[in-house]
Amino acid sequence: MNYTKSRIDAKGILLRIEVLENELYHLQQVQGISKDSLALRYNEILRLREQYNTLHSKARLEDLRVFQTTQKVIRKSGVKQYLQWQAAWRVNGKTKTVYLGRVSKLSESEATRIARNLKAKSLGLEESLPTTKPVIYKQKVPTLQKIELTNMVLPKKPEIGRGIVGEEAT
Repeated sequence: MNYTKSRIDAKGILLRIEVLENELYHLQQVQGISKDSLALRYNEILRLREQYNTLHSKARLEDLRVFQTTQKVIRKSGVKQYLQWQAAWRVNGKTKTVYLGRVSKLSESEATRIARNLKAKSLGLEESLPTTKPVIYKQKVPTLQKIELTNMVLPKKPEIGRGIVGEEAT
């Protein structure tokens, strides 16, 4: 279990719910307490439980690990290594590891987004997925440059004749 912001917030809300439930129990024992004050506490507990459930499902999605591994491919021409993204999370006490794609084709943020989508599908939480667009990197297009050769002077090559050495060509 990772300590993400959602998990820490959910734990704080859960502690607040326990305190309010304890107060509600003791207020019910006191005679002469109005039903409105009890209902107010009860509604606050229900609101916090709903908020806890939302944060808890979000924390379950964030509780995964994305990492790089190396894949070795052995061929006649030699051994080649490829870096790939993988994700891991716990399901019923067992670690589930999933291949996400090659490092050359995916950024880390894109790999994390894909991993969260896959985990949400496996947990049945598709409705709580963030609707973010993937990061698309534009390939650089080479620009054409005009080069003028008028100012360039090429050095003159020495003339090599077919005559006898020491004899000048006329």
